[in-house]
Amino acid sequence: MMGMMAANDGREGLEDKSMMDIANGKPKDNPALDGWLTQCLGRLYGPAVDEPLPADLIRRLEECFK
Repeated sequence: MMGMMAANDGREGLEDKSMMDIANGKPKDNPALDGWLTQCLGRLYGPAVDEPLPADLIRRLEECFK
């Protein structure tokens, strides 16, 4: 009886719901989550990302990467 309780402690199937691919240790592909996240980040940060960089910052960056 005790063995059955340990085997069925509410964790069955968790490996199927995991966000990690155990075989290669990387996150599983999830197109629905990727699309949702892209939309949310675009709404939050899109206007700021679309702003032009100040000229002095561009100049400094160019100097750093010469």
